Amino acid sequence: MKACIAALAVCAFGIVNAAPAFTVISLPPTVGSLPPTFIASLNNQGTVVGASLSPTGGTKAYSFASSVATNLGSLPGGIFSGAVKINDAGKAVGYSQSSLNPQVAVLFDAGTVISLGTLGGTQSRAASINQSGIIVGWADTLSSGPRAFAFSGGVMTSLGTLGGFSSQATDINAAGGIVGTSSLANGLNRAFVYVAGSMIDLGTLGGPSSSALAINNFGTVVGRSTDAVGRPRSFTLQAGAMRDLGDLGGDETYVSDINDLGWTIGVSRNGTGSFRPFLETAGFMVDINDLIDPLSGWTILEANGINESGTIAGYGCNTMGDCRGLLLSPVPEPNSLLLLAAGALSVFFTLRKRKVKLVGTNSEA
Repeated sequence: MKACIAALAVCAFGIVNAAPAFTVISLPPTVGSLPPTFIASLNNQGTVVGASLSPTGGTKAYSFASSVATNLGSLPGGIFSGAVKINDAGKAVGYSQSSLNPQVAVLFDAGTVISLGTLGGTQSRAASINQSGIIVGWADTLSSGPRAFAFSGGVMTSLGTLGGFSSQATDINAAGGIVGTSSLANGLNRAFVYVAGSMIDLGTLGGPSSSALAINNFGTVVGRSTDAVGRPRSFTLQAGAMRDLGDLGGDETYVSDINDLGWTIGVSRNGTGSFRPFLETAGFMVDINDLIDPLSGWTILEANGINESGTIAGYGCNTMGDCRGLLLSPVPEPNSLLLLAAGALSVFFTLRKRKVKLVGTNSEA
């Protein structure tokens, strides 16, 4: 099986220049605003969310769907707002902040902006929403540090900590598995998964600290960790085993998202010291710029979100110096991306045969 996957990956990378895996779609500005400066994520319908600069100052939450860019608004008096996650029902979450009031977690739903409140303090921020509408993020408390929360049925619930002062939740999957970061009693930060009412320390890659960024619907967790020599690395955790994702020739990687095929994206330092966006699957990592047409004129700088069809939301600049949010859409033909998919699916079906129980789910893979 490993030999088969390796052969697929080698073939995939070998034909990158002959058949680009992605087309680059430039995201337009909303009326009266500038092009989007940050694209955070997208859903399975291809709707992207993020933030764009306002000519009068501040940022406004942004979405793009069906060739239409939309300003999602903010709470009354809001100067800064941004959307960071959207589910398949079109409900997005993020934050809103005014010049007088601190940042607060919000839900963007059908043209309305709804405050989620806090845990008794002054600030909060929503990080993710699952298909059932459960929202996670962090919120200030009245007498202690910020806490990871889950918001459902109009109620915000603290998830606690791993014994330290603070915690924050960053993602939630369909089964309700929540991941994030919590401080320990000694002040170090650790990645956690929260399932069945318990927060579990996921450990590290040998260093003192870690953080969890995303979890897919099969319970695979991705995040960042220091390794034994102190380098910031990215990991994937499956069936209790944490694996270093590797790099593009440098010593630092920062993963941002994972889909249900197990494709992970983020940025990695390469051999020349520059950070480049990566796509990793089945143990093989490639610079996303090697998967687009070099004549497109675009250089991809960030890869922030990926959906189940392999579409990537990110950010980049073209040869004219125009920098903005971008969508990378898979080319619908047999090419390097589809070969990568075959490798990822091979891993998935191997796990099914072995009936490996995955973190964050209530069933076997």
